[in-house]
Amino acid sequence: MSEKTWSFPMIITEKNIIDTVITAIEGGVDYWMDCDDEENQWLGKHGGRSFSEKFAHGLIAGETATICDVEDADTKWEMTVETLIKGFELYFNNPLRCRSFEDHDAEDADTIFQLGLFNEVRYG
Repeated sequence: MSEKTWSFPMIITEKNIIDTVITAIEGGVDYWMDCDDEENQWLGKHGGRSFSEKFAHGLIAGETATICDVEDADTKWEMTVETLIKGFELYFNNPLRCRSFEDHDAEDADTIFQLGLFNEVRYG
């Protein structure tokens, strides 16, 4: 099976998405975002992996994650691979933020998540 890619003056690979999601969940978004297992039963389909890997591979497979505000579980958003692509596009089209994937850290991954969801950075 060939790897999916997205481009908008640059190419985004599945690996880029998976790495960004894992980095975000394991250290970038946990201060503002939570994921309810009850609302995301599909996470169980991606067995044998860590939560962040299940989340990443689920998004690549077309799943929609319902995420919520860590302080208010009633405030919810939907995260898809398209949400992340939008976040990447906003991130990489800003010359103040744009840097190579190899240099990304948890702050970059958090920014990509927030840009995709909100079109801006709301937290942090």
